[in-house]
Amino acid sequence: MSANADSSAPVRYLALGDSYTLGVGASSKKKGFPTLLARSLAKKSGRLVDVENPSGNGFTTEDVIRRELSLVDSFKPDVATILIGSNDVVQGRTQADYRQSIKWIYGVLVAVPRVAAISVPDWSTTPGAAQFGPPEMIRQKIEAFNGIAREEAAASGFLWVDLGDLSRKAATTQDWTAADGLHPADPQYAAWAEAIWAQLDPAWT
Repeated sequence: MSANADSSAPVRYLALGDSYTLGVGASSKKKGFPTLLARSLAKKSGRLVDVENPSGNGFTTEDVIRRELSLVDSFKPDVATILIGSNDVVQGRTQADYRQSIKWIYGVLVAVPRVAAISVPDWSTTPGAAQFGPPEMIRQKIEAFNGIAREEAAASGFLWVDLGDLSRKAATTQDWTAADGLHPADPQYAAWAEAIWAQLDPAWT
């Protein structure tokens, strides 16, 4: 955290995104990765962490812009994470449209002192993915969108966290996929939180 931060005040953490940030598939919202990250941050910093999580199931980058970004001004977060793009893939948005939206989102988030941009997990091999097309096609789209987000994150000076390899373990790891056949279950969200925190720890504390 900033050397000028008030050590007695809670750390304000803004978690932006879609169903993954909301924790769909977990047994409770407390098992989602934002809550787990907040616990790690509180333990390491010795400060309370106030989490604001406006994410929504099915949200695209356009929903983040319309429904979530205003919190940057009103909540005034000290730290933020952004994981968005899976539903842009599902809805067939073009790479150009996705880049435009991501640039808009990141352009607002530069006002936050610490930002981590998290890749869209690779859900192409989950049982529920079949309804959206062949696995290889889905994976190629996810990787293309992640490439765009990674480029724009670097241009904005944000930390980039890649969940690709970790999320692909769900295909061979028992109990990592929720009953809906698409979203992570508690153990996978916990693994995400651990991997994300491993990169955030030196940057955020």
